[in-house]
Amino acid sequence: MKKFLLLIPFLALSALGQNAVASATTAATPVNLLSGRYIVDSIQLTANPGANTTFYFYDAASAITNIVRAAYTNVTSYTTNTTNTYISPEGYTNVTIVAGLYTVTTLTLAVTNERPRIYSGVVPAGGTSAKVWQRILALGLTVYTDQDALVEVTYRSNP
Repeated sequence: MKKFLLLIPFLALSALGQNAVASATTAATPVNLLSGRYIVDSIQLTANPGANTTFYFYDAASAITNIVRAAYTNVTSYTTNTTNTYISPEGYTNVTIVAGLYTVTTLTLAVTNERPRIYSGVVPAGGTSAKVWQRILALGLTVYTDQDALVEVTYRSNP
């Protein structure tokens, strides 16, 4: 019991500086909840009463969940040196040296990839899932759901 009483001041101090954000999400529309460097302490996910809801979380500063890389051309060149030596039956020697620069051009096509997910999960229809989720965000927090839902995040600043 004494150990628990010693923890109470520590727990009270650690709760200082925490913030919370709640956001209703629309199906198939990414929502940016936080932009910047934060530490997420917990999340609470509430699903649509009519269907199971899948939640996807991304470390992103905007509501864009895809990364697009444009097409580009890459030029590679290297030197070529060829030496041929021919000795005839009569003993004559003929040496041919060819030196040059060989260039190859390759095209890398444009690509669209989904950002890496930092969390994904399914909450049953009408259900709520609360998670203690210690996560350090570098860019921010973006959420994408496949149904209308509610997301509540408890976070603090990351200096």
